[in-house]
Formats: sequence, C-alpha cells, structure tokens
Amino acid sequence: MYKIVLAIILGFLPSNFLFAADCTDPSGSTVSISTSCSKLDISGDGSNVTIDNGIIIDSSTGVAVKTSNATNTTITNNGTFSATTNYGLRNATGGDIFNLINNGSITAVNNYGIRNGGTITTLTNSGTISAANDNGIRNSSGGTIGTLTNSGTISVGDGFSIRNDSTINTLMNSGTISAINNNSIWIKGQMTTLTNTATGIISAGIDNGIKVVNGTTIQTIENSGLISAGRDFGIRNDQNTTNTNTISVLTNSGTISASRHSGLWNDAEITALNNSGSIKAIMGDNGIKNIGGTIVTLTNSGTISAGDDWGIYNDNSATITTLTNTGKISASGNN
Repeated sequence: MYKIVLAIILGFLPSNFLFAADCTDPSGSTVSISTSCSKLDISGDGSNVTIDNGIIIDSSTGVAVKTSNATNTTITNNGTFSATTNYGLRNATGGDIFNLINNGSITAVNNYGIRNGGTITTLTNSGTISAANDNGIRNSSGGTIGTLTNSGTISVGDGFSIRNDSTINTLMNSGTISAINNNSIWIKGQMTTLTNTATGIISAGIDNGIKVVNGTTIQTIENSGLISAGRDFGIRNDQNTTNTNTISVLTNSGTISASRHSGLWNDAEITALNNSGSIKAIMGDNGIKNIGGTIVTLTNSGTISAGDDWGIYNDNSATITTLTNTGKISASGNN
C-alpha cells in the first residue's frame, strides 16, 4: 500500500525535482547545457555557456548560477534559472560578464533575480527576470552594468524591479518594468541615459515609477512610453540636505502619471524639462510639484494636469528659472 502511494506521489513531481544532480561547472570553456541540474558555478576566462530551451538550473539553498571567479564570460539563457531562496544569478565582486543574454527566465522566490557586484558589459533581456519579494535586478555598490536592454519583463512583488546603487551607463526599455508595491526603478548612483520607448512601461503599484535619491547624477531621461505610479509619483527626484541629485535633461513625449499625488516630484535639480506629452496626477494633487528644488528650464507644448490641486506647484523655496508654455497647464481643483 505504501509503495503504491509513494509511486503516485513521485509520479506528480517534476522530473528535474527528482533527478537534477549538481551541474558540471565550466571553466574557460564553451559548453551547451542540455540537461537540468543544480548550482551552476562558472569560472575561468572566456567561458561561453548556453542553457538550452526547457532546461532548468535550480538551487534550493542559495545561488542558482554564479560567476564570481569568471572573466570575459558569455551566458545565453534559453531555459530557467530558479532559486527557491535568493539569487537566480549572482555576479559578485571581481566577476566579469561580457555578455548576458536572457531569452528565458531568471527568478528568485525571495530576493534578487540578478545581483551584480562586478561588471556586466551588456545585459539583454527578452524573457523574464523577477523576484517574488525584492530586487528583480540589483546593481550593488561597486557594480557596473554597461548597457541594460529590456524588451521582456523585469518584475518584483514588493520592493525594486531595478535597484542601482552604483553605475548603469545605459538603460533602454521597450518592454515592462514593474513593481506590485514600491519602486519600479530606484537609482542611487550614476546613469548616463534612461530611455523608455513608445512600447515601454515602467510602473509601480504604489510608490514611484522611477525614484532618484540623494547623490545621483543622470544625464538624460527620455520617455515616449508610460511611467506611472498607482499612488505617489511617476518620477520622484528626491535629494537630502547633504547630497544633491541632478537630472540634466528630462524629455517626455509619452505619459508620466500618478493616480494620487504628483506626476513629477522634484526637490533636487532638473536642468532642462521638456514636455510634449502628458505629465499628470490623475485624481490627485499636482501635475508637477517642485518643492525646494530647481528646474532651470521648463518647456511645455503638451499637457500638464492635475485631478485636484495645481497643474504646476512651485513652493516659495523652489525655483523655476524659465517657463515656456505653448500647451495646456490645468487642474480640476484649484489652478
């Protein structure tokens, strides 16, 4: 009787759960992985690793795939990296990935779909990178990502879809970057260009579509898609009293919106803000709220609107040096 029950139970378990052994770890070699396995450790110089479609690299105790001692590495994932705790893929300090291509799935049940403390020259995602809790992608202090291109999905259940504590030179999104709760993209470091194309969606269920915090410099944010927050701020440029933020150029031809508070909140510096699209608070306070911040040049040929208070709110400690409007600035409540 017990043998029959056990056989029935085993019959419903996936084959990789039953049979996946530890992976054979490549070191400076070119390999194609065609059998599911656990805990892949890539090392050496010049490894070129392809994970075939349908193959699962998993870990029940920690990192599914790691590259901490690898240099000049290329990884092409057509399968699944799956961690039942943290780290679908971890590139720690000293690790060097030249090219990371994800056509499949990189996931963590808890935190960190990908965590990078080393160097990733090019990261291209057309699949899914996700964490059920926090940090779909975390670029930690000292980490560098040269170019991050997303045409797939980068998502998180709670905290940050993408968290940058260091340097991401170029981030281009034509897919979906989303957080159910907090911040879709959180930046505390350096970024040269953030581009959200016409098909791109950057969204947060509650807090901020994009949050830029103290000490950050961004050369260009260009949005022709959708940047949104379910409650607070589509974009929040938020510095403290000791570390300043600067966004040199923010250009919007798409939509920047928040359901409740402000489409754009600024208490730092934006050198040039150009809007030919829509910046809005759908049901709430301010299309643009400049509170203690500086906007050197604001040029509007689109729509800046609020469902309640002010289209543009500029408090007595804030500065807008030049405002040029050939579009529409409105609020349903006050002004």
